[in-house]
Amino acid sequence: MNEPELVEMDEFMVMGIEITTSLAAEASLTGAMLPRLWATFFGQKIEEKIPNRKDPQEFIGAYSDYDMDPK
Repeated sequence: MNEPELVEMDEFMVMGIEITTSLAAEASLTGAMLPRLWATFFGQKIEEKIPNRKDPQEFIGAYSDYDMDPK
């Protein structure tokens, strides 16, 4: 796996599907929602429903208000 790289970009819009989860849920084999989110994304071909995609082979997972506290 490649090392993360910080890249500055112009503003752009992100479209897709979302979930609300927690670090505790993702640490659980039965409660983890992120793998199911990606399975839904690819299984339902969500990427094909997004208009004006710039690069059909590029996918971004965006996190917002991520809380690293496992409680």
